[in-house]
Amino acid sequence: METVKRDRRQTVVVNGVPWPVQGAQVAIIDAGRIVLQFRPWPPGWELPGGHCEDGEDPAITAAREAEEETGYRPGPVRPMIAYNALSGISDMRFTAFLAEGAERIGPPSDPGESSQVEWVPLADVPRLAAQGQIQDGPSLTALTYYLAVERPP
Repeated sequence: METVKRDRRQTVVVNGVPWPVQGAQVAIIDAGRIVLQFRPWPPGWELPGGHCEDGEDPAITAAREAEEETGYRPGPVRPMIAYNALSGISDMRFTAFLAEGAERIGPPSDPGESSQVEWVPLADVPRLAAQGQIQDGPSLTALTYYLAVERPP
């Protein structure tokens, strides 16, 4: 793995493939439940999301990735929090979005991203995290922020 400069931003190159350093994901909430996907490797539950295409608005990325990975089209997305994922190491930046509700549009168009998609009760999220079933850093950040700051009383 190497790091190169591109357009004043760092890009991580893995096996000769450049990866943008901006990402986005979305927490889709409805009736006390949240959409989680199970990624086979490394195994664990996480929120849908991914890297922004060159010039792509992170809100578009979040909605696009949700459709591709879960088969759900989220309701309007709004930003929850933006943060540096690896301060001091990289300028990798993530933005977590929130959407209330979603429309099922079919099976995931990118089934390699997830082996299972579930509406999980929000009350189960802390237990899943404590048991190590949610290990993805951006997902943990977004879920913690939602539960601590955004969730209605």
